[in-house]
Amino acid sequence: MSAPLGRPLNNRLFCISSMLLAGCLGALASSSAQAQMQYGAARPHYQPQPRQQLRFAGQPTQGQSVLRDTQTLAMPLGEGEMIAPERLNTGASQGGSDEYGNDLFFMSGSCDDSGCCSICGANGCSGCDPWALFPNCTPPGMLQWMHAVHDSNKACWSTQVDAVLFWRDAPLSRELATSTPVGGSPVSALNADQLESELAGGPRIGIVRKDGCGNAAEFVYLRAFNFRSQRALPVVTGSEYAPASIFGKTSPTFAQGNVNLGSGFQTFEANSRVRMRPQALTFISGFRWLEWREAFTMDTTASGTTTNYSSSVVNSLYGGQIGIDALLLTTSWMRINSWLKGGAYYNNAVQHTSYQSTTPGETPFSRAVNGTPAAGSFVGEIGINGTMALSPCVNFRFGYNAYWLETIALATQQLSDPSVLSMNGNVVLQGINFGLEGNW
Repeated sequence: MSAPLGRPLNNRLFCISSMLLAGCLGALASSSAQAQMQYGAARPHYQPQPRQQLRFAGQPTQGQSVLRDTQTLAMPLGEGEMIAPERLNTGASQGGSDEYGNDLFFMSGSCDDSGCCSICGANGCSGCDPWALFPNCTPPGMLQWMHAVHDSNKACWSTQVDAVLFWRDAPLSRELATSTPVGGSPVSALNADQLESELAGGPRIGIVRKDGCGNAAEFVYLRAFNFRSQRALPVVTGSEYAPASIFGKTSPTFAQGNVNLGSGFQTFEANSRVRMRPQALTFISGFRWLEWREAFTMDTTASGTTTNYSSSVVNSLYGGQIGIDALLLTTSWMRINSWLKGGAYYNNAVQHTSYQSTTPGETPFSRAVNGTPAAGSFVGEIGINGTMALSPCVNFRFGYNAYWLETIALATQQLSDPSVLSMNGNVVLQGINFGLEGNW
């Protein structure tokens, strides 16, 4: 009895279970189809946007910084994410402005059904903004950060590019050669203070960042190469030349010779500028590196023999400086300011001297000596500059400035004793500059 009754009951239960399973599957399929239709209707089709750009959250206003929160930096939309139509319409109606400054969105759509247009121009994407080339801006690039800081602090950046023309004074007095007429007494033939150099040119490049309070940070590089002075000791009948105790030598005598002195300098400085009271004054403090190079040679010939005297120095100065910048005049078309700076420097100086001769009995040598005086070196700078506006963002610059260097090594000062480093030299440089300044 139990077996015949069990089979009908099992059959009924199987039919009921099959009907319930079929109903559930049908309901799931219907729900999935409906969801797919809703997703397909809601998913925007690609339409080239007149403006396509990656925005930071909190697009900057007059009192707002885009760097407020690094966690709200913009990222591209992921698959399935959409931009609310009302936001797109609002942005378009306001000429691209975004009233949802605190929200995160990326004004873009899919270029095709695959949604793979992550780079402008891929998969037929057109009408893209150049910034779309960088869709994954987390973190943003250096230029974007600079622009963000610029906007947030109401800062002003300036780039200055000038051409400079400098003159240097002659070296300190030091006898180089004497001339002795037959039967006469030696007289001066050439002194180092007669080696006046021609002008030297170079670039001056400056970058200045000024904040909303008028304080600034500046970075300036200047270079002037090559100061050159050349003198000839020609043949004089009935007379001969002799070195004036160069490296302790007064011989061999020679019939003619050539003297060459070359020098140049370059400097880099990083300064902070802070407004003082009155507002026309600015206090300057910062760091400077300066290099002064100089090389001297004297080549002589006599009776088939040649002699070469050579001396070169490199002064590498490192130190801090302070100064004052004064705004002298401001008109509707020109501004004039003047400055004075000075500082003490560690001087890592080195000199190299050599003596070469084909004269029988003369012993050639070559020596290098380096060192720095305990007191260090001094560098001062003074200048005046005028600025004229050519356009709202471009100015024409012109001016005059001078440098003086104290307690440095000069090539001609090493000729007396090549075994020690002489640091009793000084140099004055002065010149003009003219160029352009761009502001943004």
